[in-house]
Amino acid sequence: MQDYETHHNSARALDVGRPHLPAGNGVGGRKLNVRRLDIGADFPRSLPEQLENMVHALTAKTLAQLLQVSQVTIYKLAKAHKLPSFRVGTAVRFDPRAVAQWLRQM
Repeated sequence: MQDYETHHNSARALDVGRPHLPAGNGVGGRKLNVRRLDIGADFPRSLPEQLENMVHALTAKTLAQLLQVSQVTIYKLAKAHKLPSFRVGTAVRFDPRAVAQWLRQM
């Protein structure tokens, strides 16, 4: 199949979902997506502040996503008593305010 932009046969012509970007537009010729947030007075500026605004206990999955680590890491830290946690039956839960305080002490 011929790429109509460069008039060359290439696999790029088959990749419809990714637009062709000229070199020098970012790392490896790919455009870098930089998000700019309009930070107002009510927008939390740090992860501990975001956690303090949460009202429900966190699951290991949710906390792992917030901290960008695996669930296994969360469970290991909780078992070693390095991360504050509590149990509801057999489920492990995390108090967002205690986790925020733990993050600030690191």
